[in-house]
Amino acid sequence: MSTGRVSPIELYLGNGEASDAVRRQSGTVEMSWQRNPGTDGSGVSWSLSQFRTSGPDSVEVTSSRDGDFVFTQVVLKGGFEAELACGRRYQDSAPGLIRPSVSGAMYRFGAADNAIFGALASLETVKAWFGGPVPKGVRPLIEGGSNTYHRARALPLHLRQALMTALSNTSPLGHRMVSAAAQQILGFHLQSLCEDGVPNVTPLAGSLARDAHALLQESPQRPPSLAEIASQFGVSPRRLDRAYQAEFGTSFNRSLQQVRFDAICSALQQGMPIKVVAHSFGYSSVSNFSSAFRRRTGLPPRRWLERQAAFRR
Repeated sequence: MSTGRVSPIELYLGNGEASDAVRRQSGTVEMSWQRNPGTDGSGVSWSLSQFRTSGPDSVEVTSSRDGDFVFTQVVLKGGFEAELACGRRYQDSAPGLIRPSVSGAMYRFGAADNAIFGALASLETVKAWFGGPVPKGVRPLIEGGSNTYHRARALPLHLRQALMTALSNTSPLGHRMVSAAAQQILGFHLQSLCEDGVPNVTPLAGSLARDAHALLQESPQRPPSLAEIASQFGVSPRRLDRAYQAEFGTSFNRSLQQVRFDAICSALQQGMPIKVVAHSFGYSSVSNFSSAFRRRTGLPPRRWLERQAAFRR
């Protein structure tokens, strides 16, 4: 991702108790931000942010919120690198669990269209979830004092897919489904700390897995195979796949299919003709592409696009 420095565009977010909605155009960046305060009794709030840029652009988000909360983020479209106000950095591939000492961050976007989902809970909420003594692995998060706490961890793809499904739900229960997905995502990261207090992959293995995932995202139309990436990294395919599964909660090959499907959906939503998408992703005919798409979504591509357009309205 390009990280060329430009003057940051500031987006100030308050600490309102009701749902906040912000839209702003500044130079080449169009921003929208919506917050659901979590009124379902779970104590979890969630937000959906979109940044459309000419890329690369930097956006500085500032907030009046006290640093008594923990959050994580899920990239839905595009990608980013972030630097917290305290100076700690993290990437979209493995944001993990973060308790900032100072609220606010600088985001650097390389893609033109970016969307980020955020899930947040207060430290009091997290403690209450355990209903008793906080497990040893979670104590540094709760009792870390004034220092920023950050434990990088990739989100399993099945949780990301559950979130995507919930966000596309147009029923009256849609917001509750999104809230449930936010709780599952935070719960996954907390459970990872409960297990042994440290990630279950070494830093090197985790780095290799994230690098492999980045290579998938760079060329979803013709993605490299597990064997090709393993050879490039100088490790065995079996070792890389084990690291990948530990880091992302799924096998490399399943992830490859998900990355391709996400890219196909993005291409269709950007207006690329179905015939061109089918050819670009290696299908021998539009009929074969439509059949594969319907097996995945339950709808043919054109009907799926109509459903997505109705949701956006």
